[in-house]
Amino acid sequence: MRPYRSLARMAWSTVLVYRGEFLLQLAGVAVQTVALFAVWRALFAADPGGEMAGLSWEQMKAYLFVAFLTGTLLSGFTDGQIAIRVLDGSVALDLVRPIDYQLARFAESVGYLVGELFVVAVMGSVLLVAFGGCRFPTPPRPGCSCSVCSRWCR
Repeated sequence: MRPYRSLARMAWSTVLVYRGEFLLQLAGVAVQTVALFAVWRALFAADPGGEMAGLSWEQMKAYLFVAFLTGTLLSGFTDGQIAIRVLDGSVALDLVRPIDYQLARFAESVGYLVGELFVVAVMGSVLLVAFGGCRFPTPPRPGCSCSVCSRWCR
């Protein structure tokens, strides 16, 4: 496990060194999310019933927030690093090293995730405050016959 911890620390160091690129990428996701929130808020405001396709504005905010979280935490930073390795040929060296290639990339992803979690917490809090928070739906109970469950659980 020691080499994998070392890889995670190096990935975290990479995030700190290239923090401008990292923050710019995450800011792009935040701008996209704010735009999505604004468009959906305008669409819901224009609808007199306050619902679209059976979803209320509160449910849509929760969906958009979860989409923001997953989109940010599953960013392309790790994918970009793998692509650079493939383009410059160093992936061949990675494959002949005495550590598991997939575990090594996972350890790097964990290192990047540390930085992404901090930024997601800050940006997510700003989004929640800016758009009035969101109430996450409660999971349906077994045997529930509400309209949402009956539509999706056929």
